[in-house]
Amino acid sequence: MKQVQRVLTIALAAIFVVVPAVMAQTSTDTKASTDVKSDTKTSVSGQASPAAPANRDECKDDGWKKFGFKNQGQCVRAVSSGKDRR
Repeated sequence: MKQVQRVLTIALAAIFVVVPAVMAQTSTDTKASTDVKSDTKTSVSGQASPAAPANRDECKDDGWKKFGFKNQGQCVRAVSSGKDRR
């Protein structure tokens, strides 16, 4: 019985030491990756959406799909107004 207690004690101690260390490393990695500039914008939901099109022609022929818009009109409107409403 004492061996079982000893094993459980060691296992729990390892969990309490390893898990916080892993969590700290994960939060450091996340912070470091947010400092890198990219061509994506982060939406309110936290997911990155592709960069905005440079002109209306990029919205044509299903080009609006690669920019993450719901339809071509939304893509053209974003180019025209400069306001991205994805």
